[in-house]
Amino acid sequence: MKRLITLCTAGLTLLMSSVGATAFSKVDSTMLCAATTEDGALEVVVERLLETGAFSYEAAPALLALDCAGATLMQRMIDGAQAENLEYAVIDLGVNVNQPLMPVEAGSLTVIQYLMKQAAVARTEMAREFALEYMQDFRNVDFNPNLQLVTLK
Repeated sequence: MKRLITLCTAGLTLLMSSVGATAFSKVDSTMLCAATTEDGALEVVVERLLETGAFSYEAAPALLALDCAGATLMQRMIDGAQAENLEYAVIDLGVNVNQPLMPVEAGSLTVIQYLMKQAAVARTEMAREFALEYMQDFRNVDFNPNLQLVTLK
């Protein structure tokens, strides 16, 4: 994991020195997608992007739908049962789990709806169980304090 984080940090430093940081570049996207395979790596990459101005909290919902070689970033975290990364992307970045943002054939699903779908159709039993667990956890105000903020709006 340290090697991945070091590579991502070095790549971001190089990218920020040579390219403007107004939207996710191909390099940013590649590093974000790669970070989903190691617990805690997504936070390191996103925090670095926040520091350089290449990412803002308002972009957090789009992060979950980021295309990672034909699968969304969220799908990759589900498939890999990457709890720490998923919690960071949803809870720490303040994503509203009730807002439609995950693209599907017929439109968009909320995070909860997407997890519900994955609990039924994910490729592996591990991914289906993971999606079911997090579908329940993200709806629990004790687990997801962002729910209090959503209901106060």
